[in-house]
Amino acid sequence: MWRMSTANDRHRILVVDDEPSIVDAVATALRYEGYDVEEAYTGRQALDAVTRREPDLIVLDWMLPDIEGIEVGRRLRARGFKSAVLFLTAKDATENKVEALRAGGDDYVTKPFSLAEVVARTQAILRRTVGVLPGDVLRFRAPARPAVSGSACRSSPRSPRRTGAPSARTRRRATARRSASRSHETEVRPNE
Repeated sequence: MWRMSTANDRHRILVVDDEPSIVDAVATALRYEGYDVEEAYTGRQALDAVTRREPDLIVLDWMLPDIEGIEVGRRLRARGFKSAVLFLTAKDATENKVEALRAGGDDYVTKPFSLAEVVARTQAILRRTVGVLPGDVLRFRAPARPAVSGSACRSSPRSPRRTGAPSARTRRRATARRSASRSHETEVRPNE
């Protein structure tokens, strides 16, 4: 089951990096997109912030001065926290990416990075983990109607066997059913 986002239901994000310029740039970009952003500069500050109020997502640097970001992620998972984690780090080796994902990370972006990519990955993670985001469009389709009535479905010795291509009449009926089912599609836009 998904939950509907509203203007009053802002997703909380914690940005953790020991470089103030990176924290400022990422936090500013995410605030511009409408997220509620908190900042931290060390692993201990990150753990304290999550303990006070668990965010929906943590943008987490790996190389922090006190506790490595990957260890922060492990400790949070061990304590039962479910916040999504986006690692943002200079470590670009495949084994580092695999280790981060296995330690509870949801995605991984290497430095240098594009703010547009960080925002897009943030949106994708939140869509998967906490539900619908403002501006998302959901499509619902009405259930299809049965093609034939119950009595016509029974097989009998007098029923003709189908061989070869469908008749023109069968093709027309199939086209009409597809058109009718398309007319039952509805677009729903969440309240923004």
